[in-house]
Amino acid sequence: MDHRTDLWSLGAVLYEMLSKRRPYPRGVPETVGEGRTALPPSLTVERPDVTPALEAVIMKALERSPADRYTSADEFARALLEPSA
Repeated sequence: MDHRTDLWSLGAVLYEMLSKRRPYPRGVPETVGEGRTALPPSLTVERPDVTPALEAVIMKALERSPADRYTSADEFARALLEPSA
């Protein structure tokens, strides 16, 4: 566990704020047998007004492998602030 765990948590909060659902309603996938590759349902299914770019930013924060997430809060913030997001 490192700072990328906090970035995952922030992605989970953003996901829940937009969808009104937790990304993993029954808990973190490793604890409920869903496997390490499970990702939450697409935000755009419930919220068509969420841009694909914003969804991609949030989904990257929710990547199962820390190596696939943002490397810093600054990088995450820049991704959120890009005009296409």
